[in-house]
Amino acid sequence: MTQVISHPYFMTERKIVNNQQFTQETTHKVNLHHTFIESTENYIALESVLDISYRALSTHFYFLYLHTDKGVLAFQSKTNPAPFVAVFHDIKASSYS
Repeated sequence: MTQVISHPYFMTERKIVNNQQFTQETTHKVNLHHTFIESTENYIALESVLDISYRALSTHFYFLYLHTDKGVLAFQSKTNPAPFVAVFHDIKASSYS
């Protein structure tokens, strides 16, 4: 199945080595398809996704929330997820038509 839209997110990992703390940030993508959403750690059927929302904490930091029937998944992003959310709502609306 072809990807409809993707949105970048990042994960921060902190490690302590020799009493020094190191922070490593890795970039990933959450991909929206017509029947599922996938990220680095998750594969979720679209019928299990109840809603998608986001919150802007500043002009350059956002949380993207996937509300599923198993709970809420949060993704940290430096890009506004509004286009991703809009495409999701369009796909969900067309699946109910």
